[in-house]
Amino acid sequence: MKKLVLIIFLISLLSSCNTFPRIESDVTIFHSLDSFNRELTYFFLPADEQERFADYMYLCNIVRPYLTANGYKEVPLEKANILIDISYSMDEGTTNTSSIPTFGQTGVTPSAGNVIGGQPTYGITGSTQHSRTVYTRSFTLSMHNVDDYKNGLYNGIYFGMVISQGSTGQFLKIGGFGTGSIL
Repeated sequence: MKKLVLIIFLISLLSSCNTFPRIESDVTIFHSLDSFNRELTYFFLPADEQERFADYMYLCNIVRPYLTANGYKEVPLEKANILIDISYSMDEGTTNTSSIPTFGQTGVTPSAGNVIGGQPTYGITGSTQHSRTVYTRSFTLSMHNVDDYKNGLYNGIYFGMVISQGSTGQFLKIGGFGTGSIL
């Protein structure tokens, strides 16, 4: 019985030592790049408000090496064949609270014949409250043919999206989560 209590205690102790943020992701990709018979030159096209934010530039810097590794070349807007739009978001999180049982000695079983002492008994002695906040984050990268875009056609030639959930409440702390999986 003592070994069982010790094993349960050690398992609960070790499982609570996880200090790395857990990230779960769903990846979605649609594209028609096979029919895009032009040089793969691109320009990041930020929305007006995105240009001012360092986090947007940070994410562009994470995406660049993946694009380069896949044969894309960054050029000024006037020389680009592809416009790349990046968007990202994160919710305020959902907090879940649970109760974890506490194990310990619950008493002593009397010995036979009025001998002092006895066998200790073990079981649940209480509980501890545990709460965890889970955040949902999304990262989207879409590519548009420049000529179509100039003519008001927003049919993308590539769309990749990663939706992630985890305990990290800072978007940039996990950086380019899933970026490599959508390029």
